[in-house]
Amino acid sequence: MRPRSLLLLGALAAGLAASCSLYEPDSMLGDTRVKIVLEDNAVKTRWADGDRVSAFAMDGTRPVSSYIFTASGRGKETEFFCPTGVVETTDYRFLYPADGSVTMAGDGIRATVPVSQEPVAGALAPDLFLSAGRSGGLDETVRLRPLVALVRFTLLGGAAETVTKVTLSGSAPLSGSIVFYDAETLQSAFYDTPGAEANPSNYIQMDGRFSSGGVYYAAAVPGASDMTVLVTLEDAAGHQHTIPVEHVSLRAGDITDLGTLYLGPSLVESGDLFPIMTATRGPKPIVLMFVPDGFVDGTGANSREEYVKACREGAAYIFNVEPFKSNCDRFTVYVAWKAAAEAGVGTTFGAELGVWYENYLGLRAQARQDICDFAEAICPEIREGVTEPRDMGIFLLVNGRKNYGAVCEWSEPESRNEGRFIAVLDYTGAYQYGSLPVGVIPAQWGGNTSTGPLEARTDANGNTYTYTLSETDFRELGYMNYAGSSWGYLGSWKNTLLHEGGGHGIGRLQDEYWFSTTAYTGSAVPGQTMTPPRGLNLTTTPENAPWKALLEMREELMARDPRYGRIGNYQGGYAKYFSGVWRPERAGAMNDLRPYFGTWDRALIYQRIMQMSGADPSFDVVADPADLRTFLDADLAVGGNYDPLRDKTVR
Repeated sequence: MRPRSLLLLGALAAGLAASCSLYEPDSMLGDTRVKIVLEDNAVKTRWADGDRVSAFAMDGTRPVSSYIFTASGRGKETEFFCPTGVVETTDYRFLYPADGSVTMAGDGIRATVPVSQEPVAGALAPDLFLSAGRSGGLDETVRLRPLVALVRFTLLGGAAETVTKVTLSGSAPLSGSIVFYDAETLQSAFYDTPGAEANPSNYIQMDGRFSSGGVYYAAAVPGASDMTVLVTLEDAAGHQHTIPVEHVSLRAGDITDLGTLYLGPSLVESGDLFPIMTATRGPKPIVLMFVPDGFVDGTGANSREEYVKACREGAAYIFNVEPFKSNCDRFTVYVAWKAAAEAGVGTTFGAELGVWYENYLGLRAQARQDICDFAEAICPEIREGVTEPRDMGIFLLVNGRKNYGAVCEWSEPESRNEGRFIAVLDYTGAYQYGSLPVGVIPAQWGGNTSTGPLEARTDANGNTYTYTLSETDFRELGYMNYAGSSWGYLGSWKNTLLHEGGGHGIGRLQDEYWFSTTAYTGSAVPGQTMTPPRGLNLTTTPENAPWKALLEMREELMARDPRYGRIGNYQGGYAKYFSGVWRPERAGAMNDLRPYFGTWDRALIYQRIMQMSGADPSFDVVADPADLRTFLDADLAVGGNYDPLRDKTVR
């Protein structure tokens, strides 16, 4: 980053000095010292000797003089000293840092968030974390609060070492000016100042050296609403790769994590099998493989290029959700390639894998075996005996034509592949649920009725009844739109990947939604008696649910994070039954496909990760309270209970 000039601040001081004759202060203060503390500051938490802060003496809304205070100590609360006399007044404004990014606007003090920012692994360039505060006198402690929002991302993979530029692009300004008004209103976008750096821009550009495993921060102008941010990675040869990150909130002082951006050996891959993630922790990797169906060679729509881009985006999405996010280094994820004879999968099948669909969801038994054989034959870890075929998961990405859905299938019990799963995903997202397109998920609430979606509830006598959700209910659940038949959370095929591949496939979870008023009359949930068991996220006996120990810890957990209060017993689940079966939380990925797993679902997924990676093959959160505690300690450490739809604060 080029060094910032102090000319703007110097010119401002000269101008103020020239105008001081219009203001006659009561007195001047000598040997001026003030204590300044950083508040809500997630990056710069301590002052160092020599840190400088700008100070402005105010007469109402008009600045009468400006000063530079310099830190003469270290720590969170430190004494700052100004070598010149300071006008005595009852209103001072303070801003950090004291450089050319800080100027006086007509209605406030302006700080510029630049378009060009330097990548600093694990930190933020110190002059970017703009902070401001107000004081009634120099005998008061000045408390600086952040003006900017922070964006964080992690690069992982071989190609990360080749990246020379990262561009963050949004639908609203990410850089420009922020005006500090008073102690209550800390930020407001302000754009009438000439000059490229002060004018609003919808992007931030970071040029420099990047590394695999590096965590990077950018400063951004706070926004009024969520947006999608496009992260474009570029190498020295000009090759680019773009990953969209949805539901990005930019709020002053918060850190918004864009997640881990996974890169293979290069930004432009070649070959029929290449990794986009490589395990670096654990006795053995958990191997996942994307396999295509209905994509052809070449570039553009329906092509290998589109397929590879989708695989990257899908992996980035699923591994930005806990507990996958904090355990991503236990996974190796491959992209396999097999060209189809024709683009798309219609009423006749065109891919060379020879797969034929039994119905709009399922695979024939032979087709399932063909896909397993294909993946096993090309997987290095299986050929080398590092892992077993039954321990590999397959994501079959179908380039469909409105007539395929999504499903997760397990290989037959007692077969050599028992335990292996295939998540069948219609990448086009063109198939529909009733009159609603995929991504608008009403299934939790009994379908799309004329009066609105339904929820199963229980009265004081233990009887189940249907309740029509109101707009207030939807807002409580974090939904963004409510009108007409398009109510609900608008997602994409990546939400389906998370549900099918992450929830069903790896976690062995059952569906937690329902779409008819049929009552479940079984005495147990199918799959729980199998080896390994499935469906431990549902129960027919709520008084003795698999998550009973978690419920008993609810109050203790809520004291540490109130969001653990979402744990409970809620009727409705197993794909269609509105009563007779219970789930552990009201909403989550197994319920409405949001990018969030409930606490118990996370515990079961974490258990499978420990088992599949060989870290602890006997790990059991159901039978062993110590293992449940181990998970909860890890979950609390990473803020696993964060739901991006309902929680608008930083993790």
